[in-house]
Amino acid sequence: MESSQNIDTKANKRAIQNYRSGTQSNDVYMQIEAIKNFISHFSNQDDWTTDRYFIKNFPSQIYKDFYEMSEGKTNLDLYQEKQILLLNVYTFIFRNKNLMMNFEAESIATFFLKFIRFRDPNIKYDPSNMMDSILIYVSHYPYKLVIIHGNAMLRFLCYFDLGKSNLKQKFWSMCQKIYELHENYKCFISYVKLTESVNQIMNKYSSSRQQDFCKLLTIVLNFVRVFDLLDYIEFDVTMFYRISEEIFSNETQKLTEDTLYFDIYKIWKAMLNGSVNTLRIESTEQLVTFTSIFSVGLARKLKKLIQDTSNIEMNKNVKNSLYIIYFSLIAYPVMNEKLKNRLRQVLLELHRFFQKYFEKCSFQNIPIYYQFEILQYYIKSIVTLNVEISPHDHQTIRGFLDGLIMHSTLNLHWNFLFAHLLFDISFDSTNGQSDFASNFNKINQYLHRLIYSLSDEIYTNKLKWEQKLYLFENLKCCYLKIFSEELIQSVFTGCESHLLDMFKDESPEVVGNNAYEIYSDIMCLVVQIFNDSNYLEKSTADSLRKLCDEFSNEILPISSYVYDSDNVEDTSVISINDQTERPIAILLSKRFLDGLL
Repeated sequence: MESSQNIDTKANKRAIQNYRSGTQSNDVYMQIEAIKNFISHFSNQDDWTTDRYFIKNFPSQIYKDFYEMSEGKTNLDLYQEKQILLLNVYTFIFRNKNLMMNFEAESIATFFLKFIRFRDPNIKYDPSNMMDSILIYVSHYPYKLVIIHGNAMLRFLCYFDLGKSNLKQKFWSMCQKIYELHENYKCFISYVKLTESVNQIMNKYSSSRQQDFCKLLTIVLNFVRVFDLLDYIEFDVTMFYRISEEIFSNETQKLTEDTLYFDIYKIWKAMLNGSVNTLRIESTEQLVTFTSIFSVGLARKLKKLIQDTSNIEMNKNVKNSLYIIYFSLIAYPVMNEKLKNRLRQVLLELHRFFQKYFEKCSFQNIPIYYQFEILQYYIKSIVTLNVEISPHDHQTIRGFLDGLIMHSTLNLHWNFLFAHLLFDISFDSTNGQSDFASNFNKINQYLHRLIYSLSDEIYTNKLKWEQKLYLFENLKCCYLKIFSEELIQSVFTGCESHLLDMFKDESPEVVGNNAYEIYSDIMCLVVQIFNDSNYLEKSTADSLRKLCDEFSNEILPISSYVYDSDNVEDTSVISINDQTERPIAILLSKRFLDGLL
């Protein structure tokens, strides 16, 4: 704006006189020229009186034509010129706040917002100054709702060519400011209008596949999310999922560095906690998409925690993310190669962020049950993705396990995590019999701890009376409900078949070894009983421990062992044969022992 010292008063008077005479002409073309000249002369000046004069003496015929144009009428004299004129008049009026509450100015704003519904490909217009005027217009909060309810940003995006990067950046900045509404205005938000807006934008994206419409959709839905309105608007959740899937299947960018991906995560995070617009994961394809979405959200959170050297807060959203990701790690081996390739880089990137988090932040200072939930995922990630365990990883995991074993209620949890790490132990025949015996000793110790955990009185009582496990009390009702039962069953059945196929043609290097055969049979028994009842009776546990101790030094000169009444107290409980042995027992015992030896 020009300073008052540089204003030519005489020139201003002449411009006002010319405007008055031109707008009073019966010639519409003369009226248009008068308006254009006035705008050109005063666009860089800020004077309330002059602006007031402009709107007060605005030609009634042009005003009427603007209204008809906003209703879609095109057969008007000088229609092309009037299109540009309407855009310029709006930009001029709201270049400042002088006419903010003026009725005629408000009407022209309404005409403008309705007019840009009708795109004319022949119109070439630089909207940069107009965006400045829109921001001034929405500085009056009620006008923000006019823009929001009218879905004006979708119309703007469709009407104007924003090919230049600086225009795009300015547009998105404008959108963010428009959709930042004070909470006091929540009661004025129309659910019906928001529903229309969301569905219009989704349909536009579906027909054009232009990512700009997806970005606008995330801005609008995040506005809805912030005001806790996701359960109050109706939109096609399946279509939004397809849009999310398409965006997250883009492998050309680093997901954690693009705000679009994070915005989609925030929306889904809220939707999965809602009751109306939600979705169940019913296929591995959906599982991969949601894992990608929630990995991005978790990675962004970790990135900030690392920068601030802060500890993670294990709220419901973090836990939800971890369980979705954890389940995808379970399903990973049975996915097809396309899904694996799509998912692997996302999971590796998240793994690296957790690795940095362990190195930079005081992980051991958070409660041990939160540590368990994180390391449950992290250890599974190491095993599934075949990630090398760093020295710091080893220190972190070992320190946690040493602490976990001190908690009597978490003995089974220790066994569960430690079983993953046993896969990393291998027997090197060049090291001699001492290492061989050492590994058998590790097996013996692990079996002892597993048997003890499954027969522990605290553990068995909780299972009998509550049918729940410590730390997993809310697992089914809070975190597994997002998965369909059919998907859960399909994944675990697939994993079982996968492991059977993997090991059906393999035999352990120590086949025929007495201790191996006995430990293998004991493990089969433990797993079979666990499958049947989830715990061991004390008498059964004592018998199994006795067997472990009796043959721990590989002293029996037999290659096959048969349990009889002299060896166990209840043969009906722990008898095993080829017909009754469950495949999962074979898998666990074979995989467990082969991994060790």
